[in-house]
Amino acid sequence: MTKEELKNAVELKQELDFKFNGNKYCITYGREPDGKPYIAFGQQYDQPVRYAALQELLLHAKIGNHFLREILDQLTSV
Repeated sequence: MTKEELKNAVELKQELDFKFNGNKYCITYGREPDGKPYIAFGQQYDQPVRYAALQELLLHAKIGNHFLREILDQLTSV
């Protein structure tokens, strides 16, 4: 996956499932109780971390010790 592909998917609010090192991860979307939208990211069956925007996701999201932004090209779609 490229950064541009991720950006397009987030803009369209496409749910994404992908694998990294044999583990499945998901990106989903929702709204906070106050109505603000969020992007949820995390390993399947774990509590996801919520991010307010794509930039925050790319800046802070990690898989293990790796920042998501640094391993996008290594992710495999499920």
